[in-house]
Amino acid sequence: MRLAPPAGRAYTSPMPDPVAIPIPTLRRLPEYLRVFRDRRDAGDSWLSSEAVGQILGFGAVQVRRDLAAAGASGSPKCGYPVSETVRRLEALPGIRGLSAAILVGSGRLGEAVLADPGMERHGLRIEEIFDLSPDRVDRVLDGRRVLPLSRLPETVRRTGCRLAVLAVDPDQAGAASLALARAGIAGILDLSGAASPFPKDLLVRRFCFASGLAALAGELDARERKKNLDGFPRQT
Repeated sequence: MRLAPPAGRAYTSPMPDPVAIPIPTLRRLPEYLRVFRDRRDAGDSWLSSEAVGQILGFGAVQVRRDLAAAGASGSPKCGYPVSETVRRLEALPGIRGLSAAILVGSGRLGEAVLADPGMERHGLRIEEIFDLSPDRVDRVLDGRRVLPLSRLPETVRRTGCRLAVLAVDPDQAGAASLALARAGIAGILDLSGAASPFPKDLLVRRFCFASGLAALAGELDARERKKNLDGFPRQT
């Protein structure tokens, strides 16, 4: 028989096996960690699933399911203990520890990646910078020299990197992804906006600012069309 936790305290469940956590949940966990870290730094002790959902745009039920899968438990009246939940999420492999990644592309998009303070907060560190354009090779960017793609295999062997951020022009994405796959990179965050297929063994997550904004515009337009004449959304 399982005893209820004392009032004001959360029940601590066993640490889950990350392999058993659903992949969509794994993708959301860094966002939960960011929210709980921010609230911890603000001095908050407890945080409700409703508050987390409002910040991230998720439903409270989804928040509770995701945190339960990660082994975090809360109190129905108080919510989740902020500091304990941070420790819980940080203890999961791949969530807290910095993962080395390679950046391919040293143009404006690549510079934006390097300038993003959220990289380290999400557990990522850019190990080396590469570029396909000869005129950009040997430039110093963010304190590091931009390398040619021919140095990829050596760098992957030396650093053990398995991740790469692809921030090149769309017409360079195919050649860059092939070079990354041959060098031993296993996963790519593709920011290039290229529509061409990548090597099938690569795990690829694509993000394009233009297409994302276009999709958002389409959703807003659809919402406007559903409104009644009085300006209130139609119930569906």
